Amino acid sequence: MRVEPPKWIALERILWLREDGTEVEISANVGEPYQVDKDLWACPVSLDGLFGRFADIYGFSSLQSLCLAIRLLASQLRPLVETNSNLVYLSDRTCKWNLESLNAIFGSSGSSI
Repeated sequence: MRVEPPKWIALERILWLREDGTEVEISANVGEPYQVDKDLWACPVSLDGLFGRFADIYGFSSLQSLCLAIRLLASQLRPLVETNSNLVYLSDRTCKWNLESLNAIFGSSGSSI
């Protein structure tokens, strides 16, 4: 089961300023988790501008599916940040993304809190 169209509840807009001068607008979207079965939830997630919509992310609770969807977005953006790709906020081209900004938005993937 997949909700169409998803109800997007959170998004982050990013601009990728590529070396060849082209610009790619990226929209990281997380949808409202929905119940699939008694003990199974799913959460829509997409990275428009790069990969589009992913398969919905499943978990045993709405919170787990939501957290896993957010973690997926971070894991897909991390390689761009680690290779010093020029990612900036759509609203502020002077603010370049780094691992600190990635973690501030999507949460740290570290084991300690």
